[in-house]
Amino acid sequence: MTRKHGGIGLGLSISYNLVNMLKGTMWLETLPDHGSSFFFTAVFKRTDDSELPHCGDGQICDCMAFGNVKRILLADDNIITRRVVSAFLENANCELDLVENGRDAINAVQEKAYDLIIMDVQMPVMDGLEATRLIRSGHLENVDPEIPILALTAHAMKGDRERCLGVGMNGYLSKPFKSSSLMEAMLAVIKGASREHISVNHQFSKADSSSYLDLNGTIARLDGNDSLVCEIYSHFLKLVPKHIERLESCAEKCDVDGLNHEVLILRGLALDVGAHKICSLIDEIERHLKHRSITTVEGLLARMRSEADKTLTAMADYIFKTS
Repeated sequence: MTRKHGGIGLGLSISYNLVNMLKGTMWLETLPDHGSSFFFTAVFKRTDDSELPHCGDGQICDCMAFGNVKRILLADDNIITRRVVSAFLENANCELDLVENGRDAINAVQEKAYDLIIMDVQMPVMDGLEATRLIRSGHLENVDPEIPILALTAHAMKGDRERCLGVGMNGYLSKPFKSSSLMEAMLAVIKGASREHISVNHQFSKADSSSYLDLNGTIARLDGNDSLVCEIYSHFLKLVPKHIERLESCAEKCDVDGLNHEVLILRGLALDVGAHKICSLIDEIERHLKHRSITTVEGLLARMRSEADKTLTAMADYIFKTS
């Protein structure tokens, strides 16, 4: 076919070189019969506050002028979530401390004053709801009972909002989330601390449960950071086989509580990496666990191992190609 109009095809090559010069990454997403969208990231020098434009209450200006350094505490037992939030806040003028459960969060706030707590709802030892109740009680020494608290949850189910706000949390964010969604929710609770605020991101919620791995969605959500994608995939490769073994062990013992606990952990990990097939199977397992149908759950776990093998293979292939 002869092309009558158009350039000589240098635009993409030039753009790719420019992005590399800016220490960024370029990628594309294609939909059949709709076309392709090109995305890129770039690294720029931070502008001094004195050079920022004076503007009104626009959210973009609020994000740029995050103000003085904010002391943030993240409480989450999911290592992938902790790593993603740390990466998102690297250049956000924050001091970030990390803990893995509600009890450690209580100890941390008693030792240090924070401007915001980002609190996962489901954690071992003490969950985020109980930790928030204790903070709001006013009975903890050296703790401001009105400190803003942003809830994180891997569920996004009906009733989650009411439970979070009911114990005194100021905002709500469902996993997985983009950096802009996290910053928006943080700003909302720090500035307003209104317990009527809720921020739920639906964009990445199991849009295509037929695919093993939403690679393009994960790359976009992590702002095109290939090294971060490889890092969280590496964590997933190490953790998921162990959790599947624990699920199988709990099923053999008819340990419904143990199954529910491991399912919660696996759901959070799968959401963070866009493992749609695993998320879909987790939904099925949870439905049958409500009726204590262990035999059916065992069959689903066999499918889970098969689907997980394919998902892990896709991840390992991506890590190999980008290394």
